[in-house]
Amino acid sequence: MDSDSAPFAEGKGLPLSISSTLHTPHSTLFSTRPYTHIDTLKFGILMQIKQLDLDGVDIRLADGKAWQGGDALLALGSVETVSGYENLQNLKQNRAELENYYIEAKARYLENPNDSAAHEAYTNAARQRGEAIAEVKNVELQLYHMIEGMYEQTSGGKLTKRQAEAYRLAERGLIAEARDVLDFYSIVEESRHREEVADRYAKEAQINVNELLQLKDMNAALLDYEGVEACYNEAVRLEEKHELPRKALEEYTKYLVTMLRYDDAVEHGVRLTRYYEGKGAGAPDNDKVRAYAVLGRIYAHLAQAPEAEANLKLSLKLLNKMSDDDRYDGDREDIDRSIGVAFHNLGLLYESCMRYDEASESYELALSKRVILASRNGGVDEEHLASTYLNIGNLYKKMNRYEESMEYSLRALEIFKKLSVNDPESNEWYIPVCISSLCDVYLALERYEEAEAQASAALEINKRLAEENPEKHGFSLASTYHDFGNLFFRTKRYQQAEEMFYSALRLVKKLAAGSPDFFEPIIALCYRNIGEVCAETRRLGEAEAAFRESFSLYDKYARSKPECADGVTTLLPTSYSFPMKQSESISAA
Repeated sequence: MDSDSAPFAEGKGLPLSISSTLHTPHSTLFSTRPYTHIDTLKFGILMQIKQLDLDGVDIRLADGKAWQGGDALLALGSVETVSGYENLQNLKQNRAELENYYIEAKARYLENPNDSAAHEAYTNAARQRGEAIAEVKNVELQLYHMIEGMYEQTSGGKLTKRQAEAYRLAERGLIAEARDVLDFYSIVEESRHREEVADRYAKEAQINVNELLQLKDMNAALLDYEGVEACYNEAVRLEEKHELPRKALEEYTKYLVTMLRYDDAVEHGVRLTRYYEGKGAGAPDNDKVRAYAVLGRIYAHLAQAPEAEANLKLSLKLLNKMSDDDRYDGDREDIDRSIGVAFHNLGLLYESCMRYDEASESYELALSKRVILASRNGGVDEEHLASTYLNIGNLYKKMNRYEESMEYSLRALEIFKKLSVNDPESNEWYIPVCISSLCDVYLALERYEEAEAQASAALEINKRLAEENPEKHGFSLASTYHDFGNLFFRTKRYQQAEEMFYSALRLVKKLAAGSPDFFEPIIALCYRNIGEVCAETRRLGEAEAAFRESFSLYDKYARSKPECADGVTTLLPTSYSFPMKQSESISAA
C-alpha cells in the first residue's frame, strides 16, 4: 500500500489524500474528484462545509477523527484515496458496455429487420441500456441528496418534513415519488402564505428556494423541462423579494445558455451583473467574475461583439487582480483555470468577428494555462485543453491553414475519445464536434472519402444522443446533416444534398424560437444551400424562392447587427463556436 492510500494513523500525520482534499476548492471537489469509499465521500462533504466558513460551524481534524465542537463526526481511519466513487464508476462502466452491445445489436437488426433473433436481441439491448441510464441517474441523484442532507445537518440547520421524506424516497431510487413530495404548487403555496403573514421570513424563503432547486433537479432527471423552468422562475422571484444570494438566478442563466436560449439568457445575465455591481466592494470577486464571464459568453453567441468584449475583459481584469492578491494564495490553480477560460472566450469572440490575429493570440494565452493544468490534473482540465485545440483548428480552417487545422482538431478528438471511455455522459457528445471540424478540412482538401467516413461516425453518435435528449443535442445533429449536405453537394449527389439540408433546416427551425438572433443566420444558410442545389438541378423557381428567403433573413440580421454584417456567412453550425461546459470558469461558473 503506498503512502497516498494508507489509512490514517495517529502520530503519522494525515494521508496525502486528506491533505490534498483540504486544499481542493469546495466548488470543484465533487466535479473533479469522485470517491472510492462512502466514508471518503462523507469526508469530502465535510471539507466542502469547512471551506464555506459558515457561522457557528467549526470542523477540525484531530486524534484521527473529524470533529464539530465536541462531536466526533467521522473516524479518518477508513478514509481512502480520493479517486472515483466505486459504485457509480462501476455503473457507468456497465452503462458503456451495454451501449456498445446496443449499437452492435441495432446494426445487426437494421441489416436484416426480418430476422426475429436479431429483433429480440436489439429489443433486449435497448431495454437494458435504458435501465442502465436510469440507474446511473438515480445514483447521481442519491449522492446529490446525501450531500444536501449532510450540509443541512452539519451546518446546524434541519430538514423540513417534506425535504426529509423526499430525501428518504430518493435514497431508495424512487425519484418520481420524491418529486411528488416536493410538489411545486405546495412549495409555492407555503411561500406565498408566509409572505402574506410577514416579509421578515428570509430564512423560510431560503428553505423554499432550496426545495425548488431540489425539485428542479428531479424534474430534469425526468426530462420535465416545463417543471424545471417553473422552479427556476419561482426561486428567482423569492431571491429577489427577500434579498437572498442569487444562486438560483445564476443557475437559471447558465441553464438558458445550455438550452441555446440566448435572448432569454442575456436578460437574466444582465440582472445578475447589476446585482453584484449594486453590492459594490461587498460582492465576492469570484461571484462577479462568474457573472461577467457568463454574460460575455451570451453576448458573444448573440454576435453583440462590443458588449461581449467589455464583459469578458472585465472578468479578466478581476482575475488578474485576484492573481496578484495574497489573500487568494490558496486559489492559484482555480484562478489560472479561470484565466484560461477568459482568454478562450475572447478567442471565440474575435474569431466570430473575423479578428483572426487577435483570436490566435487569445487562444495561445489560453493554452499557456491549460497545458500546465491538464498535465497536472487531467479530467476537466483535459477537456478545457481539448476545447482550445479544437477552436484553434477551426480558426486555422478559416485562415485556409488546413494542415495545421487538421493537426489541432485531431489532438482534440484524441483527448475527447480518451475521456469518453470513463465518462461518456459528459464527453461523448463533443466527439462529433471534433469530427465536424475535420470534415470541413477534408472537404477543402477534396478528400471526400475521409470526409464521408467521419461524417457517418458523427451521425451515428448524434442520432442516438438526440433521441435521448432532443433539446440538448438537436443542434449537433443538425450540424452533422449540414456536413453531409456539403459533402453530397461537392460530389454532385444533389438529391441527397437537398435531403440533408432540409433535415438540418427542420431541426434548426425547432430551436429558433428560443433564440432567433442566434439561429436565423443559420436558417438563412440552409435556405441558401437549398437554393444552390435547386439551381444546379435547373429548378429555377424553387431556387429563387429559397434564395429570397435566405436574403430576407440575412438582411434582417444585418440591419439589427450592422457590426456583424460582413461576417454573417461565418456563422456556420459546425464552426461558429465550440460549446463550453458550465464548469469552464472560476468556481464552476
